[in-house]
Amino acid sequence: MWLQATFTTADLAHALDRICPAHVRIDEGRWIDIARPTTLELIDGIGVRLITEARIRWTVIGIDVPITIKEAEIFLV
Repeated sequence: MWLQATFTTADLAHALDRICPAHVRIDEGRWIDIARPTTLELIDGIGVRLITEARIRWTVIGIDVPITIKEAEIFLV
């Protein structure tokens, strides 16, 4: 089955607004929080580029290590 859809930038921004912020649990003690995108850009031939903030928590030898990323680029292809 093949499904093809056409989204405007406004449609995509609205859809992302409904799912962000997102909390992605990797496994026990590790997760990533992705904030609402501050920038949404369609890149011809590549996909969609989001610029956002993210927080990561990683447990290393039993110690929680929180990391804040002020500007992260995420590509949706």
